[in-house]
Amino acid sequence: MTRYQRLAKKAIAARLQGEKEPVLLFTLSVVADQAARQAGKKRDLYGTLYDYEGLLPADWSPKWLTTPESSAGSGFLMAVPVDWRPGAGSKLIHGKVYY
Repeated sequence: MTRYQRLAKKAIAARLQGEKEPVLLFTLSVVADQAARQAGKKRDLYGTLYDYEGLLPADWSPKWLTTPESSAGSGFLMAVPVDWRPGAGSKLIHGKVYY
């Protein structure tokens, strides 16, 4: 892991501190890239959103979350606390959360 990746991982952990609900992985990629740029990196850390999954703390995991309005096969790539359960009014079906 490079110095920039370590700084980005710490920035993501700080952003998620105390968070109990899912967070868009895109939001965390922005946090990671800002931390790396402040340390002197000129470009984004990674070329794809999926690569940022490796910077998540151990107690968070990536998941695709969808809503009833989402078209088939679409949704949002989220960072989700491992102990998170969908709230009232939502259903978990085949690994997808429907609100």
